[in-house]
Amino acid sequence: MLEVIRKTWIATFALIAVVVGIGVWQGSLAGVPRLVASLTVVTPLLWWWIVARRGRAGPGRGALAGALCAAIAFAIPILSTLLVPEGSRSNRETGALGMVAVVTSLAALWAVAIPLGAFVGATVAFLQRRWGSVSQS
Repeated sequence: MLEVIRKTWIATFALIAVVVGIGVWQGSLAGVPRLVASLTVVTPLLWWWIVARRGRAGPGRGALAGALCAAIAFAIPILSTLLVPEGSRSNRETGALGMVAVVTSLAALWAVAIPLGAFVGATVAFLQRRWGSVSQS
């Protein structure tokens, strides 16, 4: 367990720092705690599975892991809105319109988050390879 934490904390911190930094830059931290919670769970799992357990960190695998972390971390809070029980919606049209709004907002967020996550992931993997924090087993 300590090995997983040691090999994934930099990527987790980097992605969380980017999310918090963008929130501060935008002047609103609304929704940031949910994203931080998602990233805290998703990033170590994906980073370990894709990058750290396979030996030397490579920018390609880092970009893939970063993009997946961003996509999943943004999808979790947004798609959780779909778990609202059907009875709490006013009618079918409102529900359909809400579904369109959720899908559209998720697509717009992914258009920014996935490339940014890939960039952060590739950068972290490059730095880990250079520093040797994820070394060949």
